[in-house]
Amino acid sequence: MQPADLGFGSLFWSVPDAVILGDVRGGTVVPWNPGAEYLFGYRSSEFAGPRIELLIAQPYNRVIRQG
Repeated sequence: MQPADLGFGSLFWSVPDAVILGDVRGGTVVPWNPGAEYLFGYRSSEFAGPRIELLIAQPYNRVIRQG
C-alpha cells in the first residue's frame, strides 16, 4: 500500500528510519514505509490491518493501548 500522499509528501517513503502509521481508534496498522519493511521483515501490504501490539514487545503493549 503506497498512497500518493499521506500529508508527508515523499518524506514518508524516503526516510531511512522505520515509520509506522496506525488507526488510533482501532489500534491497527495502516501503512508503513520501506524502513519498517526492512526492520520487521514484512511488506506494508502484507501487514496492513493487524493490531500494532503484534509488533511491540510485551512490556510496552500497555502503553500502546492507553494511547
